[in-house]
Amino acid sequence: MKFYLMWVAGKGMPKRVHETIQGARDAAQAYKDLGGTRACYILEPVESVPGRKVLTITPRMTVEPRM
Repeated sequence: MKFYLMWVAGKGMPKRVHETIQGARDAAQAYKDLGGTRACYILEPVESVPGRKVLTITPRMTVEPRM
């Protein structure tokens, strides 16, 4: 299984998986278009251990402001 991650320098671990490298490039371009100023990197796993999940994806949580 091959996937790509777009990582912004100085931010936490990347969590969104892209099926193609073009999808990761589009995410990096969208980050820049929205005013992002940090360096972006596209990562691809080089080695995986059979029988273990490479990445666990959790749904993004949104927090509602308190009134």
